[in-house]
Formats: sequence, C-alpha cells, structure tokens
Amino acid sequence: MLKSAASISLYRSRHNATSEQKAEFGRDGILTLLEGAVTLEAADVRLIVAVAELLHPLASLFVPLFFVLMGTQVDLGSLGSLATLGFGMVLILCAFVGKLACALGVLGGGIDRLAVAIGMIPRGEVGLIFAGIGTTLSLDGQPLLSQGLFSAVVLMVLVTTLVTPVGLRWIFQPRGS
Repeated sequence: MLKSAASISLYRSRHNATSEQKAEFGRDGILTLLEGAVTLEAADVRLIVAVAELLHPLASLFVPLFFVLMGTQVDLGSLGSLATLGFGMVLILCAFVGKLACALGVLGGGIDRLAVAIGMIPRGEVGLIFAGIGTTLSLDGQPLLSQGLFSAVVLMVLVTTLVTPVGLRWIFQPRGS
C-alpha cells in the first residue's frame, strides 16, 4: 500500500511530469489495481459482487473509451509494413500456442481442456496498458516500444479478442448439427 500511496502522491505533486514520470505512475497504478484484485479475491464474495455492481456504470463508460484511445494511437501506416505484420503474426501465433499449451495444466475429469484453453486466448487491457506505457518510455532518446511494435501488439489483442468467441461457439455447439 505504501508504494501505491507514493505513486498517487507523485502524480498529484507533479502536474508537469515528464513522460517517464507519467509512465512510472501508470505502471505503479496498474500494479496497484492488481494488488487490489488479489486482496478482493480473498474477501467476501458478497463484497466483490457489490463493488462490481457499483463500478458497472463507470466500466460501461470508460472501458470502451480505453479501447478507442488505444486504437487511435495505432499508426495505420506501420500496419502496412511487412515487418510489423510479420511480428504481429508471430505474436498471434505465440498467443494461441501459449494458451493452448495451458490446456495441459487443466486437472480433473469432466473438464473440456480445449474450451478452457480457447477461453484463455484473449489478451486485453493489461497488455495494452503496458504497451502504451512502453511507447511513452525512452532509452537514449529513442522510444522503448516503436509505433510498429505497438501496432503489432494491438493487432494481436484485436485478433485474439475477436477469434475467441468464434472458437468457443465451435467448441460448445452440439455435435451433429
């Protein structure tokens, strides 16, 4: 919690923060949210449901805005690059293979391993948050994550998000129909 309070203090005290300081707050902010999620996981289920219901209107507004903002940061010209598209395809392949390999970790009888693996395929907010932070950081005056790499990451998130419902529908459709 001390780290979280320090992050908020840093953010409030520096209205004209450098991009590195803003990225530091963004990284600490997402880690703070993850810490909170772990804490809530151990809490009473009724509390989690109540908080989720309270936050639903905010999430309904801000989650789509977040994805639109990330999409507007993609340089469409970089998607025309063979290197960007190739790296995007490698990321997509790794995303699929990695999650399909997770099916091996599903223990217990009567559980459809492939359904679990396909359900885990999407990459989303956290990947985009860290990719966005990577575009704001620089090393020797050069961005840590180029526009081409950022575009490849967004392409991977988009494809894995759109393919998963189709895969799940295929898995759960009654056979013979």
